[in-house]
Amino acid sequence: MKCNLCGSRNYRKDPKQDRYGHLIELATCDCGLSWLHNYWTPETNREFYTSGRYRDLIGLYRGRVFDWVEHYKDQYLYATKLLNWLDPWEIHGATPCHIGADPEKVDPIADTFAMRWGVECDSVDHLEGHRLEGYSHIVLCRTVDHLLDITEAFQQIKQGLTSDGVFYFDILDQGPYSHNFDLKIDHQYYLNDLTAKMYIDRAGFTLVDSTDTIDDNHMGYLCRLS
Repeated sequence: MKCNLCGSRNYRKDPKQDRYGHLIELATCDCGLSWLHNYWTPETNREFYTSGRYRDLIGLYRGRVFDWVEHYKDQYLYATKLLNWLDPWEIHGATPCHIGADPEKVDPIADTFAMRWGVECDSVDHLEGHRLEGYSHIVLCRTVDHLLDITEAFQQIKQGLTSDGVFYFDILDQGPYSHNFDLKIDHQYYLNDLTAKMYIDRAGFTLVDSTDTIDDNHMGYLCRLS
């Protein structure tokens, strides 16, 4: 296995335990990227989210039920703040059906909440390999850390954007010292500002702006095609 960011095969592997008690092997490359080594496959990843295990783990960790209603209260607040920040780029409104576009949501589960908002839902195992085409705006909110292959996903996004399109994504910013972060079994990758910008550059995007104001622990990046 190569580092997904720089392609190096020289990285260290350390046994770890995530915050939910799962035993994992964490790989860390000299470029700064860390990831779960040989843990997820498309099949196990899909089962994890469709079975309800994801929400159950969060609920146990927080000490209260974390169902779809709670999930979308949190997501709605985040989306409202994000769209306000994106307003200078003429992406308006508080939910996808209000932005004056024809939105589509790509997710392992066909999402009834999004459907109620008038958003088309495409149920796929993972974003990587899913063909995107002709989109003026692509937004990955609280998603990149969960992807199985960030490099491939960014290439799909690059091919799916129109020539004047914009791409926004965020990361759970782990800071410059990769050994200090909170491990979560649902996070395949652990990025910081440096590695996020390396992905932007290597994928052929130009960074337009960035923000750490959407919530307390995410760093967001707005990009265009180079």
